[in-house]
Amino acid sequence: MNVLLGIPYLLAILFPFTLCKNCTYEYGSYDDASYRKYTRDERIFPNSQKYSDEETRISEKGECPEEYLRYSPDPTYCKTSTCDIIAEGVNEEDKKLILEIHNNFRSKLASGNELRYRQLPPAADMMELEWDDELAKIAQAHASLCVFKHDEYSQRRVDDFPVGQNLLMSSTDRKRLSSLSSWYKEEVCFYLPEYNKPFSLVDYFGHFTQMTWAKTWKVGCGYAAFRENGESHSLYTCNYGPAGNIKETTFYTEGEPCSQCPLNTKCSKEYSGLCKSQTEDGPQPKRPSSDDFIFFCDFSEQDPERCKEVKVTGSRNFSTKHIYSGDYKTVVLQAGESIIIDFGKVYNSEGFCPFVYTRFGSNRANDSAGSVVEFNIGRYRIPYRPPREPVFTFMAAHMIANLELQCKVILRVDEDAAPQYFDIKAWGISKGDCINAFKD
Repeated sequence: MNVLLGIPYLLAILFPFTLCKNCTYEYGSYDDASYRKYTRDERIFPNSQKYSDEETRISEKGECPEEYLRYSPDPTYCKTSTCDIIAEGVNEEDKKLILEIHNNFRSKLASGNELRYRQLPPAADMMELEWDDELAKIAQAHASLCVFKHDEYSQRRVDDFPVGQNLLMSSTDRKRLSSLSSWYKEEVCFYLPEYNKPFSLVDYFGHFTQMTWAKTWKVGCGYAAFRENGESHSLYTCNYGPAGNIKETTFYTEGEPCSQCPLNTKCSKEYSGLCKSQTEDGPQPKRPSSDDFIFFCDFSEQDPERCKEVKVTGSRNFSTKHIYSGDYKTVVLQAGESIIIDFGKVYNSEGFCPFVYTRFGSNRANDSAGSVVEFNIGRYRIPYRPPREPVFTFMAAHMIANLELQCKVILRVDEDAAPQYFDIKAWGISKGDCINAFKD
């Protein structure tokens, strides 16, 4: 009898499908991971409740948001829905339930109470999830396409962070948000603590780890019920930021719950073991020690006076934009244009390292990159071309000299290039060796 009872149990583990009386669920594949200050509230999105076959999700000016076209020539948010939709969207009660499902599981894991298959270590730094309207709008756009397939990272990317994704499909047109719990329940059995040293994604638990990734603190989901070939289906899409399932990083830090909560967070009163944001900007990066830098500028109130001495000249002025992790400088330059960031004359007996923390490239994803970030130190020239992915990247040039050297960073666009953008999150000069203060 015990053996026979064990067989269906084993099958349920080996074949991760959640069964109910008139429906089936499928999880899909795993997701592989002039001065003007703009606030997040000023981002404009159109009303996206219903679409005809001819309509697209475009801005009031009749264009797809430029920010998304920078990341992809075909952003999910701007695609046209042409399927036979029965119902779509999530309401306020749905949002509360989605957050409750996620945070209850995250709390269980973080508190060291996951005991079903084996006791998993508690988490010292796991965030409480909050709802994000921008992630939800893009997730809804994906669900309303009625295609049970992950979009590309670039198609769902937002300014604040890379975005992860979980999908679920059911063979019913009834909304059952409780089914999202299957991402956790049906996959936690496959996870072993040794997969987190560093994190290594195995095919069997990617939805579970994205759902409970410690540094993820924003989620937004979409839902669409539709007909296809005479049958009803429902597609659930949840987008997460920052994205989880990043190989060679850390799923979560093992330790006493809440003992390593990030800056600007504290232990949640509602969800035991989780770190809750104290402001709408959420967890903040730790500022490096000033002892290690001649100056370090991240355009915050904590910048030293030396940052005011940096001179910026050139074809155009920077604007300042705000994201969750703080302010950054941004500009779009045309062909042949440039900006010079002059750090002044620098000397340090143990050497020094000017740096920028930047992302740059073509302003439209389908245009060729034609931009350069070049360090000019005395007579030395060290150029950088754009990285493959549009993420903030540490770029620097180490120098040892026994005299003062003029130090500049030049942002330059090739003569025949399409418009190119330059975003800078921080700049400065470290003492001695180069110090990447932006590593996780």
